[in-house]
Amino acid sequence: MTIFDEPKIDCHNHVIDPLHFPYIENTRYRPSGQEIGTALQFRAVMRAYGVKYALVVQPTSGYGTDNRCMLDALARGEGRLKGIGLVPNDVSKARLAELKAQGVLGVTVNLSIEGVDYFSQADTLFNRLADLDMFAQIQYQKDQLLGLLPLIGRTRTRLLFDHSRRVYLWASLQAERLGLDHDAELLYVGAMFHDVGLLEGHRSEHERFEIDGANAARAFLARHGLPEEQVMTVWQSIALHTTRQVPEYMQPEVRLVALGVQYDVLGSPFDTLTADQRDAVVAAHPRTSFQRGMIEALAAGVRDKPETAIGTMLTDILEATVPGYVRPNVCDAIQSSRFET
Repeated sequence: MTIFDEPKIDCHNHVIDPLHFPYIENTRYRPSGQEIGTALQFRAVMRAYGVKYALVVQPTSGYGTDNRCMLDALARGEGRLKGIGLVPNDVSKARLAELKAQGVLGVTVNLSIEGVDYFSQADTLFNRLADLDMFAQIQYQKDQLLGLLPLIGRTRTRLLFDHSRRVYLWASLQAERLGLDHDAELLYVGAMFHDVGLLEGHRSEHERFEIDGANAARAFLARHGLPEEQVMTVWQSIALHTTRQVPEYMQPEVRLVALGVQYDVLGSPFDTLTADQRDAVVAAHPRTSFQRGMIEALAAGVRDKPETAIGTMLTDILEATVPGYVRPNVCDAIQSSRFET
């Protein structure tokens, strides 16, 4: 088998078709000649080179935020193409959801063309991308990315990523301390997926966010062919990570995810790890505005389905963040039962 025969994925392509999709008036540059390629021509290139899947990136030149040509290519791609769009910083969440439904995985953040200042206050855009589980494809030159780090640190995308990585690291350190034999890969998946249910795109209408995250992990592991026993271990580690005491009597991975979450969110029991260990983990994944940001992320994930918070610590979150929220009282529920006594 030659390189031409092996199946491939091409991760950066442009489709430019000014005949059917004219350029915008104020474009900086108008591609021409061999720079132009239609959706049909692109599919021919894919066939010729054995490209099975490809990512079509909206070009800044020619089209700007007019994504029609790219979306047309995705529609013609027979399920083999995904896209990266280009949007203004104030794009609505509804519009991003429309793009996602058409196969767009994220949006371009082009520092090399727009400059750092243009995106430095794009918190709303980045948080909407996080809510929809979409990517920001950051294009930059030299040290431009450093100028965007404050924004990345302020957004929920980074907050939950760093939190999940710390959960894995705290859990691994606790496993070493307790002498728990465990599967590091299953632990990692449990840690990285444990809060996925807070994000729109994985957030169901009526299930607890823990179950949404567990179901997302199940689907991920099933695609990779893991046996049901291992899948269920990860599912339980996520579904039970906010449930006190029960994980202590279950598989090591279930217990460790709960311990990692407890250590990162509550700092408890704080002195079970050394100052050097804590410093090393936080240096790798900083706790930038974490306490406030975590409360906001939890509130965003459950405020639209408050019934799922009953019996959990999330009622505290709703009480603190949702004006007028009244915590349900289990005594009232018992006494209002339709039984006579």
